[in-house]
Amino acid sequence: KGIQKAANKSFLIAINRMIINPPIVLEENFNGKDFLDFVHISSENTLPRRYIANVDFCFNSKLIREFLVKKKLQWSELISSEILMLPIWDDASGKRMWANNVLWLSSWRNFIKKTDSLIKFVILSPSISLERLLSPEAVSSRDKNVLKFAAKNAEAAQLILLFAYLDYSGEANYIKMVGELYNSDGTLLAILNETKLPIDGQLNLQVTFEKFQLEVKNLIELRWKKKNIYIPGKNNQIFVSVKINDFKEFYSIHNQIQSLEIVKDIYKTKLTDKVSTLKLSLAGSIEAFKFALKKSNYSLINNDTGYELVLK
Repeated sequence: KGIQKAANKSFLIAINRMIINPPIVLEENFNGKDFLDFVHISSENTLPRRYIANVDFCFNSKLIREFLVKKKLQWSELISSEILMLPIWDDASGKRMWANNVLWLSSWRNFIKKTDSLIKFVILSPSISLERLLSPEAVSSRDKNVLKFAAKNAEAAQLILLFAYLDYSGEANYIKMVGELYNSDGTLLAILNETKLPIDGQLNLQVTFEKFQLEVKNLIELRWKKKNIYIPGKNNQIFVSVKINDFKEFYSIHNQIQSLEIVKDIYKTKLTDKVSTLKLSLAGSIEAFKFALKKSNYSLINNDTGYELVLK
């Protein structure tokens, strides 16, 4: 019975991270074990009245998709490329980004550790060189070269600046939180969230920060899932040409493309000493493929026969 409860809980986690509008509620007689491929018990301990185990559940993807179709749910399966989170705290003593004793900064680090999502949020680990090159003042300037350096250092396709300001300029004191989404080249894409609240005896900063984090996460997730809805039976295939200098370069490019999570299959349709044409089967949209390419050396452009990979 304990294994069934754990299987049901794991099933819900898997489903809710995929569907467009979570959460769903399972029927009372639902049995997640019916959807399992296998169970792996990594450790176990049997006591007189208790059984304690660390269990990994692997669900059957075909059965999961059939369940989602039957429930008439829309979902996505594609995991995003890395998105770098850069939180900055600004108060009367100045701007801070690397400190360990600031709630705004530590709460984002904890958020990334515990987040289970199709979105791969990452955060930079502090080092002497990074703290010098990516000072909070430099990042706050929104200088494109600074943001581009941060994204490259994290191998991220996008980054989010997360500001929290304490405003004492008016009669009342306020805290303002802003989330700004940027491309890996430092171009502003969107203001994700902007919240201003009075600081009074009723405001719980921990709860306030967690609410803001959830709103940012949900917005990014929803945008990603809607762009990459899984359509049963649909196979996104594109033809991509790339200029090469030799066969060694071809195999290097082939391996780079094959390593992207969005690429399900890759087929060579033409290969000469100057050009290669590949047929790619994608797990998501063309836009998602372009997004995945952001952390590679190539970008995708349209040409007369389909698409072409070109060096950035």
